[in-house]
Amino acid sequence: MAALLAILAAPCLLATAGGASAAVQAPAASATALPDDAGEPAAPVGSPANEATVRFYNRDIVTLRGEFLGRDPELRARTSEATIRRVVERGTPAKVEFKESSEGTLVILGGELAMILTPADLDVLNGETMAQARAGVARRLGDAVTTAQREQAPARLLRGMLCGRCSAPASRLRPQRAYCGWDVGCASAPSAGSSAPRLPPPRARCGTC
Repeated sequence: MAALLAILAAPCLLATAGGASAAVQAPAASATALPDDAGEPAAPVGSPANEATVRFYNRDIVTLRGEFLGRDPELRARTSEATIRRVVERGTPAKVEFKESSEGTLVILGGELAMILTPADLDVLNGETMAQARAGVARRLGDAVTTAQREQAPARLLRGMLCGRCSAPASRLRPQRAYCGWDVGCASAPSAGSSAPRLPPPRARCGTC
């Protein structure tokens, strides 16, 4: 009789053990599962995703890789490009100079701060040093500025000639008692009722002044 009861109770014991084993394995499986919306890991500082290249006149000047004073490489690069354009458009000599500071190397162009190179901007994978980075910036930026000023010189000369015509002193026309017609408030314009000759005003201003 005891043997018969043992045989009948065996399936029940196996079923109970199987259920307990499944209950133990279920949390382990759920713990190893990753959520579907797991985000991508952030790119480390200095990776290509965080790099920005300073460009001027279709030339790559330098690649910035680190933040400085809370400004990311992209913002630093665009600010440097705007400064370089402003200095070159003045048409005055723009010499590339460097000054060392506690934060890094200051790049001076035409007396204005164009950018700053920090240790985080160096290409550490290729063993770049600050001296090498400085030499590269001096060569590339100097060539770009020289080319831009040389090619833009004729346009600046023409603009200066047109502005000089617009601002010609009225004293040159006083013997003829006629005014230049370029400036409505010309001091040599004849008064009302005068028979002095009067040059007709131009159809349009030069647009450069």
